[in-house]
Amino acid sequence: MHWWWGTLGRLDTATAIAPVLDHGPAATGRDRDPLGERIRRAVRAETVVEVCGPDLELARLLALEWDGSQHTLAAALGHCLASTDGPPQGDCPPLRRIGALPRPGAELRQAWARGAVVSWEGRLRPHVAVWHPAGPAGAPGGDVRARLTSHVSQAQQRVLTPWIEEARQRLAARALGHLNRPAATVVADYADRPPAYLGGEAERVFLELQVGELLRAHISGAVALPQDDARLLRLLVTARNVLAHRAVLYDRTLDDLCAELSQADLRA
Repeated sequence: MHWWWGTLGRLDTATAIAPVLDHGPAATGRDRDPLGERIRRAVRAETVVEVCGPDLELARLLALEWDGSQHTLAAALGHCLASTDGPPQGDCPPLRRIGALPRPGAELRQAWARGAVVSWEGRLRPHVAVWHPAGPAGAPGGDVRARLTSHVSQAQQRVLTPWIEEARQRLAARALGHLNRPAATVVADYADRPPAYLGGEAERVFLELQVGELLRAHISGAVALPQDDARLLRLLVTARNVLAHRAVLYDRTLDDLCAELSQADLRA
């Protein structure tokens, strides 16, 4: 296998796995919850891309093998690594640079020739086989778990952040109709902004309130959101906080978020 340096990118891997995403073991619910299924599929695809990087063969295998559940990812990845000709585990020199070089330096050429290190989206990256054990795996070790968490969190951020922001905008617009205090008062009391930022029109600034600010206003009684909207808002705060701390939304929370976004879409 030839390992290209900086030639393949995220879009190449996403394109390579697109034809096989609907043929794996992932549970689907298109008839029941098409929006939720769309989000889950996007999270699954982006996770495969982020974990596998430019290894197209490994990415296609994982897209077919993995059912999309966080608790099965480590084992599915180990099984796929055992089926490919990737570099041996641990065979990579220390990566001291943050950004990738235009070409591998002398200290990286042997590792690059073996596929142990690649240039990926402008940064140096060890191949997943360097740090993840191939074959059947039980509970992954601390380093493996931390690396998987980092990759999955980045994938979830890319997919879910736009959905969280769109839902926030809709909730803020609906909340204007459920104010118990003037918009200017709510903004002054709950917006975490410098005073100069609050000099604009109160309703415009209210529409920019973040989910945490909206939730505090609701809990205090300044905004009386309907029960369904309040439930979605709490889930948005949870999801945003988890992703902001580079952690992972696990299966139950992701399912709840997809369900609430689907219901909110029906209410819109």
